[in-house]
Amino acid sequence: MKKALLIVGLAAALIGIVYLNLSQAGTSSPFDFGTTSAATVKTVAAERRSISARVTAPGRIAAAQRIEIYSNVPGQVESILVAPGDTVTAGQPLLKLTSKKLDTELRRAQIARERAASDLEEAATNLESAKGSYDSKVRQAQIYSEAKGAHDQAVINERLAQAKMEQARRTWDKWKGAGANMPGQEVWQAKNAFENASIEFDLAKSRTEAAKAKVDSVTLASQDEIDSFRAKYEAARSRHESISKSAKEAAESLGLAQQEVDKLTIHTPIGGTVTRVTVVVGEFVTPGAMNSPGTVLVTVADLGTLIVEADVDETDALSVKNGQKASVTCDALPDFQFTGQVVEVAGAGQKESGSEIAVFLTKVRLESRGEEIKRLRPGLSAHVEIETATHSSALAVPLQAVVERADSAAAGGKSESRVPVVFVVSGSRVSKKQVRTGLSDDTHVEILQGISAGDEVVVEPFRALDRLQDGDRVSATRLK
Repeated sequence: MKKALLIVGLAAALIGIVYLNLSQAGTSSPFDFGTTSAATVKTVAAERRSISARVTAPGRIAAAQRIEIYSNVPGQVESILVAPGDTVTAGQPLLKLTSKKLDTELRRAQIARERAASDLEEAATNLESAKGSYDSKVRQAQIYSEAKGAHDQAVINERLAQAKMEQARRTWDKWKGAGANMPGQEVWQAKNAFENASIEFDLAKSRTEAAKAKVDSVTLASQDEIDSFRAKYEAARSRHESISKSAKEAAESLGLAQQEVDKLTIHTPIGGTVTRVTVVVGEFVTPGAMNSPGTVLVTVADLGTLIVEADVDETDALSVKNGQKASVTCDALPDFQFTGQVVEVAGAGQKESGSEIAVFLTKVRLESRGEEIKRLRPGLSAHVEIETATHSSALAVPLQAVVERADSAAAGGKSESRVPVVFVVSGSRVSKKQVRTGLSDDTHVEILQGISAGDEVVVEPFRALDRLQDGDRVSATRLK
């Protein structure tokens, strides 16, 4: 609306200058209607209609998802596996680099890993041998201890059996000395008890001898010997742990070296279309550093979803919001209009070189379908029209019906400020009505306050609108 009123105001000022020059020259103004004649004007009725406010901005077609692919390691391009226009899938290799430095580091890591593995194998063998020797000595000591304990118990059992046998012997001898006065049954039991005790004693004695033989058969290492084998075992275990740690570090170093070499094959992280290949075979490439960008190798874009990156003027940026509808045209396809939706508005503006006006990068996702959108390519110039607001039943008049006049409400009737007004025809005269405007589009402006639906407002000619005053006589004709 502000832009429309500005155009109208500039035109009014230009006509006023022409009129002033003609008056000073003593020439009758072509806009001089006289004091008694009625000005011929054309009118339209204020009516309700749908008005949509729109923001226009230049832009360019871009892929919603695109990525410039760099190398993470320095190297020389050995082979390029894709060309612009090729369709690729996520993870697909794009090109291969070569690096003598990385190849050498990998070979050194492999040799170190092989040496560490060999040392670890030897240390494991030594540890197993030392542990076996130490365990053998410990086991011998355990066997001797068990045999000695069994022998000691056998000696005790033998002594108990001997004491029992001696007791049975004394009882039997006692009954034998009694002669014919003792019952035969008692004598027989005493004899039988003695014989059984003798047998148990003989068994106990033979068990003691067997236990003694087992003790004698065990070769018992001295404590110094056992301590020596234990020290050898502890040393072998410590060495094995140390070499195991070194072998693990060597394996990790090999893994890292292999990862660096693997980086020489460049893969795409996304699927899409190759839009640029910016290197050639034999070219040296470098990774990015803190203050230095790396070499761009390949650009991949997902052309399945396109956007327009529009530069919205700062005067319009605050009215643009996510979700608003937009229409897009391209210079390359002037006969087609595409639909879209705002999906992102920059939080901060950027001033273009040589300009004091900031622009806000606004992304509009294209939602049209069909063959024509498939012809669009990233980089094509585009023009965006964003629908920022819509009033479906707004009281509206043509843009040219609203003119600016000095604010009569100012103190003393004098003011440098100007307010929008329209001229409403009633009978043969016009009334100046100060209005409050709302949304505007290419042809109409919304009137929020000041007139009613059906009021006949003056729209033509502009020279009449520029000269009209409140209460002037007019000859009005409804514009068809």
